Amino acid sequence: MDLGVKKQATAVVLDGSEDGQEKIQIAPPAFVDHHAKDKLFRVKADAEGIDSRLAELRRQGKGHTEQFAHILSEYRRTRRKERRLRDQIQHDVANQLVWLAAVHECETIVLESLGQLEAEGTGGVTAWSISTWAHVKLLQLLGTRVTSSGSTSRR
Repeated sequence: MDLGVKKQATAVVLDGSEDGQEKIQIAPPAFVDHHAKDKLFRVKADAEGIDSRLAELRRQGKGHTEQFAHILSEYRRTRRKERRLRDQIQHDVANQLVWLAAVHECETIVLESLGQLEAEGTGGVTAWSISTWAHVKLLQLLGTRVTSSGSTSRR
């Protein structure tokens, strides 16, 4: 499984022995993506817009006004929404990956990063997605689900 680039994760099911025999792909690649990813990008853009309004009020010397306090409250609320949405996406993606491993009766989930490869069109929003995708948290979630299911081990 590889994390990042254009989808949250790409998983390929391989079959082969541990004695150095070549692994054979037994299922088409599964591209794990979440339907709420676009919503996450919109919420992030909203937060950045609110942050710009706060910066403008600071430049105008209105950093201690009631208007500033109201907008700051809106900014914090939007960032909390963004964090909750990102957490939900990570939980759902981890569940999808464990489900895929269970369906194919995988004994091991192997994670790798192909981050050194550059994909065409990985600028702007996609680059933000890659840089903020919390790999460590997803790995922790996978580890929790894998050990609790007992049928799949993580390496």
